[in-house]
Amino acid sequence: TRDNNVMHAKPDLRVVLKWMIAGSGSVITDVSEQKYPMAEWTKWRCFPDPRNGELLTAPLGPGVYELRHAPSGEFLLVGIGGHCANRMSSLLPKPLGCGTRNNSAKREYVLSHIAEVEYRCLPCEPRDEAKATEGTLRAKNQYRFPT
Repeated sequence: TRDNNVMHAKPDLRVVLKWMIAGSGSVITDVSEQKYPMAEWTKWRCFPDPRNGELLTAPLGPGVYELRHAPSGEFLLVGIGGHCANRMSSLLPKPLGCGTRNNSAKREYVLSHIAEVEYRCLPCEPRDEAKATEGTLRAKNQYRFPT
């Protein structure tokens, strides 16, 4: 019956993700599902400190991210993720960050300078676009952490 179908309707994925993120203590806040045909870089934002309950805002889908040292303007790193927000949450050492990054120096640098680190994101669709953008940026050799 109609009432039975309503009871078993599939929930909106964004609502489920918001609920899961809110209960997980995750630093991820952006659960948008939009496509990015003419995407632009976000504005530079302060990198969030999870010890203070600060939140990361980044695409859940494919994207490129850059970090810089705000006072000097030095570019620190560039990276991509098929799930950009999740990948960025690995930029801090455990237990603050998650994921499996092999570059502990990078994670420790971000944590020890967290009050001075800014980030920006470029949502991409498809992931190949993110990979190409990352390659173009890496070719400039302007990052403290080139890999």
